[in-house]
Amino acid sequence: MNVLVIGGSACGMKAASRIRRLNPDARITVVEQGHYVSYAGCGLPYHVKGTVRNLYDLVKTTHGAVRDPAYFEAVKDITVLTHTRAEAIDRERTAVQVRDLRGGHTRELPYDKLVLATGASPVRPPIEGTELKGVHCLTTLEDARALAQAVAQKERGSVVIIGASFIGMEAAEAFGEHGWEVTLVEKFGQVFPNALDFEIAAALHEHLFEQMVETEFDSEVVRIEGDEDGNVSKVLTRGDELDADLVILAVGVRPNIEIAKAAGLEIGQTGALAVNEHMQTSDPNIYAGGDLVENKNLLTARPCYIPLGSTANKHGRVI
Repeated sequence: MNVLVIGGSACGMKAASRIRRLNPDARITVVEQGHYVSYAGCGLPYHVKGTVRNLYDLVKTTHGAVRDPAYFEAVKDITVLTHTRAEAIDRERTAVQVRDLRGGHTRELPYDKLVLATGASPVRPPIEGTELKGVHCLTTLEDARALAQAVAQKERGSVVIIGASFIGMEAAEAFGEHGWEVTLVEKFGQVFPNALDFEIAAALHEHLFEQMVETEFDSEVVRIEGDEDGNVSKVLTRGDELDADLVILAVGVRPNIEIAKAAGLEIGQTGALAVNEHMQTSDPNIYAGGDLVENKNLLTARPCYIPLGSTANKHGRVI
């Protein structure tokens, strides 16, 4: 059996490894457009904080082995093609067109079973100034490296974090640890607005106050301003003007459904890819998981979107 996996992060590499354990004879290929695979994305804020001192510890096993293409080839007999982007799925011919991002040439990779694990991309809100230097997201190793370097270069500074959910709260902790002035700006009236009741969120509000994190709830950013060199300097909300040496955009992610949608696969009610309980898409030969897909809430039986690393790993095991 020829298995092709698109996406080399949590779900993709977990699925590839699980398939290898269940089928020692399968030919497994993973296509990843970035440089790194199987890195611990949940640890990114802790590199900024300083708990994870070496960024590359996030791509190592518990025994210190680097999880790179050579590791997966030698240990798991899985071929990993980095810097390779999947551009189109031909469902009739069961093949995927991919492009080598370094050389530019394209080719087709056949499959018997296809796994889509293309993840999600951070939302960049339509706010003036998000292109300024010093405005970051926090979803990749490169993001974490840039923020850690900024902290190292400035002993004390001010950071404005737009969004008070998982990434925003972890970023607030990280910068607070370094003695920076931290301001959380949240559109809704509490932290984790889509995850917690207000009574539970109120306890976190008290903790933020104790940690001297400033909060602006029910607030929206109007624009981000910079200096003459193009560096961020201020964040303007509807009622305030905040000094900022750095700005972190943490307003959520959107599933990378483009290649799946172009292939005619069913998109769910949440805007993520629809799958069944076996993680199959509307094409029985194509499976999907991770931040790309929607889930079913076990309490309400309604579709929901849960872009978490823990969920992605579970999806990989099911696939």
